[in-house]
Amino acid sequence: MKKVKVLLIDPVEGAYNEMETSKPDNPHLGLAYIRSFLNRECNAETRIVEMSPSRLSVRDIEKIVTSYLPDLVGITARTVNILAAYNVAKAIKEIQPKTITVLGGAHGTALPELILSECEHLDAIVHGEGEITMKEIVTKLSERTRGEKLFSGISGLAYRAQNGEISHEIDRELIADLDILPFPDYSIYDLNSYNKVYNPLTRRFDMRFPILSSRGCPYQCTFCMPVLTRKVRYRSVLNVIEEIELMSQRYNAHRLYFEDSTFAINRKWFEEFCQEFMSRGLHRNMQWGFETRIELVQNEDIFKIAKEAGCSYIYFGIESGNEDVLCYAKKNFTKNQVRNAVQLAKKVGINTVAGSFIFGLPSETKDSIEETIELIRELQLDVVNLNILDVYPGTELYDMVDRGVGGIRWLPEMRNNWASYSRKSCQTVVNDLTEQDLIGGLNRAFKVGWLSREKVLTTAFAHRAIVFFLYYLRNDPKQLVKYGKNLFHRRWI
Repeated sequence: MKKVKVLLIDPVEGAYNEMETSKPDNPHLGLAYIRSFLNRECNAETRIVEMSPSRLSVRDIEKIVTSYLPDLVGITARTVNILAAYNVAKAIKEIQPKTITVLGGAHGTALPELILSECEHLDAIVHGEGEITMKEIVTKLSERTRGEKLFSGISGLAYRAQNGEISHEIDRELIADLDILPFPDYSIYDLNSYNKVYNPLTRRFDMRFPILSSRGCPYQCTFCMPVLTRKVRYRSVLNVIEEIELMSQRYNAHRLYFEDSTFAINRKWFEEFCQEFMSRGLHRNMQWGFETRIELVQNEDIFKIAKEAGCSYIYFGIESGNEDVLCYAKKNFTKNQVRNAVQLAKKVGINTVAGSFIFGLPSETKDSIEETIELIRELQLDVVNLNILDVYPGTELYDMVDRGVGGIRWLPEMRNNWASYSRKSCQTVVNDLTEQDLIGGLNRAFKVGWLSREKVLTTAFAHRAIVFFLYYLRNDPKQLVKYGKNLFHRRWI
C-alpha cells in the first residue's frame, strides 16, 4: 500500500492581506486532532501549515507544495477566511493538478454545494467532524483509488462527480466515545510563532494552550451554528487530566483555555474534574479558563470550586443589555442573571471576568444600544469583547435577516459577501438604525469598557500599556501600530 502524504492548511484570517493579520493565540485544535488521528490510524505522513503565525503568503504555500508533493491537501476555513482558502486551493491546483484538495470547517459544513460551485479548485467538502472522514479518504488513496470512486461511499462528504454535478453522501455519525481520539501533538509546532496572551497575575505574556473536553452545544443562539451539532459528548475526566499532565510535562504549559462551546454544562463532570485537577496538584502551577452560559452559574458554589482548582478566567457571551434583543437572540437569560453571575465570579476572586457584546442584533434600537453601554459600564468587566453583528450562513439568524425578523435587513450587496466579515463593519441594519449609529455605539462602548476598569492614567494602566508596547515591539511589530491606534481610540473617542 502506498504511504499517503497529507498537508493540512489553516489559511490567513482574512481574504487578501496575508501579511497584516494578527497571529493566533494557539495552534488550530481541529487540524491538530486530525493530524494525530491520521498518523495513528493510517499509512500516512502528515504536515500542518498555519499561515498566520509565520506570516506565510500563497507564494510560500506554493513552495511548500512543490517541495513536499502532497497527495492530499485538507484546508480548514471559516466564513471570515473562505476567500483565502479559495486562493490556496487555486495555487495548489495550478502547480500540482493531481493533488486532491478538500475543505472542512464551519463554512464548508454550512454551504458545501455553494462552495464547490464557487471554487472549481476544491474536489470535496468535509462537513462536521473530520477525523474519520479524512481517514477513509487517506485509506482509499493508499489503495491508489482515484476519480469519483475516491469519494463515493464516504459519509460526511460532498464532492464534484465526473458529470460535473455535485454529489452528497449521508451525514457521518458522530464519534460517540471521544476518548478514542489521540491527543493533539504540539511537538511539530514552533510555539514561539504564536501570539502570547497577557497574564494579569504575573504581568507578563505567556503561552495559553487550548484544550477541548467536549463537543457539541445544546443551546439555540440564533447567531451561532453548532458545527459539531447540538448533541453534547464528553471526554472522561481522567482522559482530560491525562492530556493536561502531558502538556505540563512536555511543553511546560502553565495556562489552559477550554475551547468547549459551553463549559460546565454537566455540573457533576465539572466538579469531578476540579477535584481530580486538585488531587494531582495541577492547581499549584496551572491556571485555566473557560466560556460558559450565564444561567449555568447562578450560585456561588461553582465559582468557589473553580477558583480553588486554579481557574483564573471566565468568559460570558452576554451580547446585549436589552432583554428584547436577548430574546430574539434566544439567549434565555435576563439582565439580573447577568449581574448576578458577574458579581459572584468577582466575589470569589476569579481574576479575569470577561464578556462579549454584539451590536445590531434583531430588535436593536437606539435605546437598546444605550442599555448595552450602560450595562458594560455597570459590570466593570476585566475584558470586554465588542463586535458589530456578522451574519453567518447555517445560522437561524441568516434566515431571520432574509425575512426581516426583528427589523433586521441586509445592506446592498452584503448577502454572501465573504469579504465583508470583520465584526467591525456592517452587513445589516436594523429598525431605524444606520451604519453610523451601530459603529458609533460600538466606539462609545469601547471607551466605556476600557475606562470602567482603567481610570484615566492610573499606574496599572501605564504599566500594562508599557508591557504591551514592549511585547509587540519584540514579537509582532506589525501589530504595534494597530495597538497604539486602538489604545488612543478607546481612551479619547
